[in-house]
Amino acid sequence: MADIVCPLCGTTYKGLNLDETNGWFICTKYNIDLCLPGYGKKVKIPLVNFSKNKEANQSQR
Repeated sequence: MADIVCPLCGTTYKGLNLDETNGWFICTKYNIDLCLPGYGKKVKIPLVNFSKNKEANQSQR
């Protein structure tokens, strides 16, 4: 549980379980969903090496 100060309006929200919501909470003053940096699931995205793929495609022709 954490106490969070909204970056938009400055309201303090007490007792939020940011792990359960992956860092998301709702600013009740502006009715906006916000995500705090540093929370959430980190996903690894594979990178494609296009120069290797280009060489492989040319050798198959």
